[in-house]
Amino acid sequence: MLTYEKIQEEYRNRNNKSISTCAIADSKIRLGYEVNSSHNRKCENEVQKKATDFEVKEVSIILSMHKASP
Repeated sequence: MLTYEKIQEEYRNRNNKSISTCAIADSKIRLGYEVNSSHNRKCENEVQKKATDFEVKEVSIILSMHKASP
């Protein structure tokens, strides 16, 4: 599985802009991946920065690209 840092790096390379770790976590949740809760999360069941549809799509592409490679 890719680290958040690697996802951020790939996202930056693909889109020439950054993505927050909160948006990555929200994307992964919306895509059905299991995500651990951050130790500094203010509210256990609430996401601080929700991912846009574009961010979810891009994270999905990044994860699927790396899932297919050995």
